[in-house]
Amino acid sequence: MTPPKPSVLRYCKYCAKEFYVYPYRVKHGLGEFCSVSCSAKFNSPTHGKAKSPTYRSLAMMLQRCTNPKYTDFSKYGGAGIAVSKEWSKSFTAFLSDLGERPLGKSLDRIDGKLGYFKGNCRWATRREQNQNLKSNHLLTFRGETKCIAEWVRTIGLPFSTIENRLNRGWTVEETLAIPNTNHFPIKTIRKKRLYAASIAT
Repeated sequence: MTPPKPSVLRYCKYCAKEFYVYPYRVKHGLGEFCSVSCSAKFNSPTHGKAKSPTYRSLAMMLQRCTNPKYTDFSKYGGAGIAVSKEWSKSFTAFLSDLGERPLGKSLDRIDGKLGYFKGNCRWATRREQNQNLKSNHLLTFRGETKCIAEWVRTIGLPFSTIENRLNRGWTVEETLAIPNTNHFPIKTIRKKRLYAASIAT
């Protein structure tokens, strides 16, 4: 009698490769990896966070952008969305730039037309991500027009600072010309706003 062949289609938890396993392995919570090598890499003790939400976000991001067999590859890697070299090679760099993934949030690109890199990514709730899709507008400052994510990279201000200033009614010149004011007294802030207005005219 010929033994039955593996019949359940699975996707490797590490590399997203298609493979088949026996039904009983799935029933017992096994068959998550296509090979011993993938299992070892996923559970690598080098950073001790292979099963953390933060690492899973990184792994899924890499699959979307680098694996042509991944379900949504056409919307990401196939559409030119890339991952920075630092993040593609190092979970430590990813963790250092974004911190641990907070409960109830997931990875979000501030500018959906750009890729995954420091300055264009954040942890955001579903509501914040939906708002971002509606309000990813361009800002013109000193003759240059860029989206907020690009200004974050250019001048070094946090995305949240730029967004909050605009929401409070600051002009684009005030928003981008004044350094981060978290440590300045209110009188100094007002002086800096006046200075920003003077150099913009």
